[in-house]
Order: sequence, then structure tokens, then C-alpha cells
Amino acid sequence: MSRLKRGAVVVAPFVWSDGTCEFCREGLQTSCRHDGQWGQTLDDGQGEAVRVPQVESTLVTVAVGEDSALLPSLLTLSDVFCTGHHCAMTAEVSERTTVTASGTGPDPGRQHRT
Repeated sequence: MSRLKRGAVVVAPFVWSDGTCEFCREGLQTSCRHDGQWGQTLDDGQGEAVRVPQVESTLVTVAVGEDSALLPSLLTLSDVFCTGHHCAMTAEVSERTTVTASGTGPDPGRQHRT
């Protein structure tokens, strides 16, 4: 039985993963042995309806409605936040750690089509 329910609001990370390999079990979904990235073997995932490989282990259900004012903030969970969180966890950053982060952030020049 699927954990996903029709009409649920979900976030799709920038990769899909099987959730079962040794990398997924360690929280390293971007190294999944059976993963892929949007825009490489499938469309960019920007359409009203898309096919999601490994749907059960890829999509993350969020507890807001599709018209919620919080939704734009939650969209960072699909890429930007995940990258920073993974880096902080891997580097064992704590409240006593000083870090410098640099980068251009999301690509503002990339045009998404539906």
C-alpha cells in the first residue's frame, strides 16, 4: 500500500532514489545506486503532472495545502536546503563551529517550462 495519498502536497528533491541501497540508508540519496536527476533522463519535473521514478522513496509529503502561504518557503527543501544540510551534517557543524558558505545559489538564468 502506498504511503502517498491522492491530493497530497509533496516536494520532489532534485534526485530520485530507491531508499533501500546502502547510500540511501546513510542519508546519501544523491549517491543512490539506482538514482537519477530531473532534466537528464526525464523532463525537468516542472510540469503540472510528471512521472516520478522511485516515487515512494523520492517524494516528501508536506503538511500544508497547495494554496498555503508557506509553500514557496518549503520549495527550498527540494534542493537548496538539502545541499546545505548535507554539508553541515557531513562536516559535523555544531553551535561552536564557524563556517563560511559561498556560491551563487539557484541558477536565476535557467528557464523552467511547463
